[in-house]
Amino acid sequence: TLINVDGIELTEKTMWDIRDRVGIVFQNPDNQFVGATVEDDVAFGLENRQVPRSKMQTIVHDVLDEVDMLSFQKSEPQYLSGGQKQRVAIAGILAIGPKLIILDESTSMLDPAGKTKILSLIRDLQNKNGLTIFSITHDINEAVQADQMLVLDKGKLLASGSPKEIFENETLIKSAGLDLPLFYKVKNGLIKKGIHIPREINSEEKLVKYLCQLNSKM
Repeated sequence: TLINVDGIELTEKTMWDIRDRVGIVFQNPDNQFVGATVEDDVAFGLENRQVPRSKMQTIVHDVLDEVDMLSFQKSEPQYLSGGQKQRVAIAGILAIGPKLIILDESTSMLDPAGKTKILSLIRDLQNKNGLTIFSITHDINEAVQADQMLVLDKGKLLASGSPKEIFENETLIKSAGLDLPLFYKVKNGLIKKGIHIPREINSEEKLVKYLCQLNSKM
């Protein structure tokens, strides 16, 4: 099977070029930290690439500012909260200017509020910097926010498509041993009870607004 990353076919000769274009944020950010301070850690990848110090300082400042961690640049990573650690890990990846960022269960150790903030940050960075984000997750409510989904089972691709296409296929969801997000459970339940839900209703907010309008007409 051919693997193509940013227009480059993966081979033994191109492997290192491709690795320069890809950044990975792990499930536990502690596994990524190598610097004594936040700024040292973010600078690590730049030092390995022999980036001049003056340029390195500018990049570290800018990426920490992007993830709202500039005020913690002199802090020791181990004293940060889980969400703050993930922001620093993301900053370290942004510093090397990747084309693709892989999130490997990167929000699974965060509380719901922290998870929401990190996912919002990632979406903002994606739009601002034109990044491709590849997220590996078991969290159905996280997956529903994706543009495209791949459903895997023991390394086998079961299906691909938009979250709407995937989650409206209840047979597929059951065969993959997955659960439906709350939005789709409610939507599908209403449809089974004979309540018409327009196809463009594709989020909890839109569903609540539609049901309120429907109720006001009764």
